[in-house]
Amino acid sequence: MVNALDNAVETLVPGLSEEAAWPTLRAHLLLLGAAGENPVEALRAAAGDRELETAHDRAAVLDWRLDASGLRNAGAGPLPWLPAVPARLAEDPHWGAYLSQRAHLVEQLADQVRTRATDQAALPAWAQNGLRPEAATVANVEVWRAAMQVPVDDRRPTGAPQLQKASATWQRRLNRAVTGDHTPALKEWRQLLYSLAPQVRDDEFTPLLAERLAAMSRAGVTAHELLRTATAADHPAGPLPDEHAAAAVWWRMARQLTPAVASQIGDGSHGESVTTEWTPRLADLFGPERAASIQASTWWPALVANVDHGVQRGWQVEALLGAGRAMPSDGWEGVDECQALVWRTSIALETAPDEYAHEYHFDEPPADLWDGIEPDPATLVDHATDPDWGDWPLAEDPGPYDEPAADEHVVDAVAGDLVDVDEDQFAEPDLTLAAYIRDLGGSRLEPTDADLRLMYQRADEWHSSPVSRERMLEINDMAQAFFEARFTDSWGRDYLTGRFGIDPAGDERFRPGQAPAGWTNLVDHLRGHGVSDAEMVATGVATEASTGRLIDRFRDRVMFPVIRQGEVLGFVGRRRPGLTDADKGGPKYLNTADTPLFHKGAQLFGVVDELLAEGAVPVIVEGPTDAIAVTLASAGLYLGVAPLGTSLTDEQAAQLAAVGRDPIVATDADLAGQVAAERDFWMLTPHGLDPGFARFPEGLDPADLLAQRGPAALTAAVASGQPAFRSLGDHLLTERLDNLAPEQAHLAAMRVISARPSRAWEPGVNQVRARLQLSQLQARRDLRDAIKTWDADPRKAALAELHKSSEVRARLAAAAEKTPAERWATLARDLDPRLLEQGDWPATAAMLQQAHEQGHDVGAATRGLVAEKPLADSPARDLRYRIVSRLEIPIDTGEGTPAPTQSPGVARDRQDVNRPRPPRRGTPRR
Repeated sequence: MVNALDNAVETLVPGLSEEAAWPTLRAHLLLLGAAGENPVEALRAAAGDRELETAHDRAAVLDWRLDASGLRNAGAGPLPWLPAVPARLAEDPHWGAYLSQRAHLVEQLADQVRTRATDQAALPAWAQNGLRPEAATVANVEVWRAAMQVPVDDRRPTGAPQLQKASATWQRRLNRAVTGDHTPALKEWRQLLYSLAPQVRDDEFTPLLAERLAAMSRAGVTAHELLRTATAADHPAGPLPDEHAAAAVWWRMARQLTPAVASQIGDGSHGESVTTEWTPRLADLFGPERAASIQASTWWPALVANVDHGVQRGWQVEALLGAGRAMPSDGWEGVDECQALVWRTSIALETAPDEYAHEYHFDEPPADLWDGIEPDPATLVDHATDPDWGDWPLAEDPGPYDEPAADEHVVDAVAGDLVDVDEDQFAEPDLTLAAYIRDLGGSRLEPTDADLRLMYQRADEWHSSPVSRERMLEINDMAQAFFEARFTDSWGRDYLTGRFGIDPAGDERFRPGQAPAGWTNLVDHLRGHGVSDAEMVATGVATEASTGRLIDRFRDRVMFPVIRQGEVLGFVGRRRPGLTDADKGGPKYLNTADTPLFHKGAQLFGVVDELLAEGAVPVIVEGPTDAIAVTLASAGLYLGVAPLGTSLTDEQAAQLAAVGRDPIVATDADLAGQVAAERDFWMLTPHGLDPGFARFPEGLDPADLLAQRGPAALTAAVASGQPAFRSLGDHLLTERLDNLAPEQAHLAAMRVISARPSRAWEPGVNQVRARLQLSQLQARRDLRDAIKTWDADPRKAALAELHKSSEVRARLAAAAEKTPAERWATLARDLDPRLLEQGDWPATAAMLQQAHEQGHDVGAATRGLVAEKPLADSPARDLRYRIVSRLEIPIDTGEGTPAPTQSPGVARDRQDVNRPRPPRRGTPRR
């Protein structure tokens, strides 16, 4: 089997054995063979799933395709991140017993480590950082450190970051458990911290910052006021950085704690001594006595802030504090050694002063510098008698104020040269600089006037609300418990089970429920729990009927809570699937009415923080059931999210940007879905995102695809839309090139390219040049101009494109009305101009349309087919055969019924298959 695999790999994927990840992939394939699968067939299926040419390491991509969990298709083994022994190997008479004993030995050793960690009274060195993780977390980390051989002196809880998927996933879980939000201090300060400084949400330093805030508060310091000052937008140090924001907050606060305020904390009288993970190193650097003296100083919090801030910026603790080991003795009497260290570290961390910072204003010089000056005659030269100057000035020479006669040809030549210099010498440097800035994260989006008005409006809503935020959350929790209790025997449970293929009851990620039929079920329930009518209306769970009677807002609907950071902000309910608008059943999806707590344009349905923390890729879909379908089908590898009855808003785009991964746009394949995808692109790109694009078969949304074809089909469709495989920007670029006149297309295409990361600029420009026959100089200049416009104000540039949505809709509608032969003619010219001359080209175009309607990327697939081998003497027929083989398109023999999802022109083209097509002028037949 080993020899067969090594021989087959070069035939299947030439050069694969030279990739860096080939040893890992080879081991994975051999493990599959040991489990009874054919590794060659598994490799062939993974390689043929979609293109590999753009992958940086094809072996790594194929390894991921074979098993996205990282457990080598064998499930969890003796440790959560290790694969189990394959069943076939476990049954092997020679190796089975040995491998089973090895796995059992690993389990026994892990139990011993876990028991020793649980029984140990003192925390291990890596946990002595001011936090106290739960005992189970400490035990799990100790097992990890023992198994992964983390050095004892490595104070990172789980050591160096792991690259293998299963171990990296488990490592993230452990790190989150160690510095998670389970600590009392973080629970107390989380809401205020996240509202004032959203950047600290995923910062490793945040739990420690919360501990210090709690210590300050216990000591009587007004910590919340200091926190507001440190995070204020007008702080002298400027806005908080996106990276290491929590350390920056403490650094700013600690400067106000020195020395008078700092003396109120850190003395241990309240149990609030400021600690940090590098504290144990003080004794090594200064000796035990000096270390104790430094920690006892009222300047200690300021020193902690300085060193923490320096460490976050890349300093080594020894480099910052090491100079203090040789503190001079003369002249330092009465000077606190800790204070001196604060001074020294502050000087090291602060930038050098600007020698030009102070401006000096001098008197402006006179317009004529000779005013009031009488020159010395001896300094003047008189040429009147010099024979060489006898004819000066020449009669034909112009005077000092005369305009010279212009030579039109000379002027034109000079002007032309100047333009060439600008294009040749400045376009490329401008693009290089723009790429550098874009790669660093681009320009930060500043809040607009509309954003500020919205902030004030929402603050005013709370000011005038008769119900507090805490009470609204309490009422929503009671309503959620009511809905969940009635889900067990409901039609909603049967509907969702049939829709998703599994029973979602009790799934904590989505918590589905049922609003029973009837007018006052929830109202009566809440009244029985002491909720007033005014509170129900203000929270949005009840409404007044035309008769003045209070009734339930949600009736006879399957319910989903809208959850953010563990809080139920509102609800969305789906009506019975058999009802329509004509049945007066209300809208298909009904949200909680806008309240101070819930704004449908500010929330995304389906967000699961735990999955995002584990690396799930957000997938933007159109409805809640589609979002749940994506998450369930992919086992959490992808996270379906959906706007709540609106198009994607700027607030929602900002939330997706905070995830730190490019999302996938997966709207429906109909016209409305295509327009929505266009809008999503221009909403996401100002936030620095470059979304992917997933296509679904015509007439099927994600939930339909899951119900009809299963989780593997839905996961494959979503996975094909990853930005590395299929970018939404590439899709928009192709639409411009296909549907606009050349003079409009090249500028519209450049605007699309300019909104994307710099890595997309070169291939995008090359595509435009090839299609529109532009010169390199013109294309680069147009791209530079488009990028400058975008960088000047991304929101404004994107808004200008959003205003063209009606034009895009009209173009897409017109393209849909074309016959397939007309629609795919441009692609045919790129593939092989002979295609359009063939009498059976309409049949080939109809097959291309069928593949497009099934969700395939027709352009990429056909270009790949032709790149592998040029088309034969009958190119249209040859292309059809290849499409059928590669894309698994069913062959239409004419005996079956036509596909239910035909575009308007398919039937017309199939009727014209035998009509000869005239050859294109200037193109000889072959």
